[in-house]
Amino acid sequence: MLIREKDNSMIYWLRMKIEHCKFLRLWRAVVCRCVVVLLLCVAMPAGAQNYFRTEAGVPYIPALNNAPASPSTGAIYLDPIDGLIYRYRVNKWLPMAVSLTADGTAINPMTTASGRIWMDRNLGATQIANGVNDANAFGSYYQWCRAADGHQLPNSPVYNGQATTAANSTSNSWYGKFIIPNDFWLNYMFTDGSLWWNGTTAGANNPCPAGYHVPTKNEWQAEINAGLSLATMYNYMKLTLNGFRNASNGVVSVSGTLGMYSTSSANDIYCSILYINASAVQFTTGLPSYGQAVRCIKN
Repeated sequence: MLIREKDNSMIYWLRMKIEHCKFLRLWRAVVCRCVVVLLLCVAMPAGAQNYFRTEAGVPYIPALNNAPASPSTGAIYLDPIDGLIYRYRVNKWLPMAVSLTADGTAINPMTTASGRIWMDRNLGATQIANGVNDANAFGSYYQWCRAADGHQLPNSPVYNGQATTAANSTSNSWYGKFIIPNDFWLNYMFTDGSLWWNGTTAGANNPCPAGYHVPTKNEWQAEINAGLSLATMYNYMKLTLNGFRNASNGVVSVSGTLGMYSTSSANDIYCSILYINASAVQFTTGLPSYGQAVRCIKN
């Protein structure tokens, strides 16, 4: 029997359809297997350890759900609190997918009940808080309206005297040092907090990353109105009882008992402070030379 040219075309078309169907079946099988592997990884129980590699013969990269005590090159872990994947860099555990401030603090935003966006940790904190007494989340202690020149580190050297200018320059003898034993670290009194934030733009000494600033008293008050309290301080914003750094001797005091957070607002010759004690989250006034935590809010 003779096969016409038209019949030949039909046979060719049928063969192509069959091959196409085989390809689709193979592709679906591969996709399904990948999905199953991903689901098994997600379903890992707490405390479990999983290992990943790209192909046979390549060393395993451990993926843990807790930070190893002795970090090794290439190690990563999934934090059960903030849900971020961490790896060891800049001599500490840091989230893989976030930007860093100049001092190495992870810029991981959180939106509060007020609708505002904040950083989820204090400046200088090595991690998001695991509790109100988590020392790794206390962070740095800034003297009011000073720049992030290193003075804010809990163990920075002290300078006995006063600064003659608020300008941040490496040529200043007090640069990078915590100034004691004065009520005012500067040799004149502040009238406002515009060196940090004037309500519209960040000042010359703003320690927060670009797009963020030290919150005003009113911005902290908005969080209190939205539900921030002594009972909710941890769940609401991961705040800690960080204490303060004493202006008389430069020693960090009462950490684990009180919490003190800076604002960029002034009250006469004093600065306004968010103060957390055993009774409430409230406001008080303080001297500019005392070191307090800074939690940045998005502009």
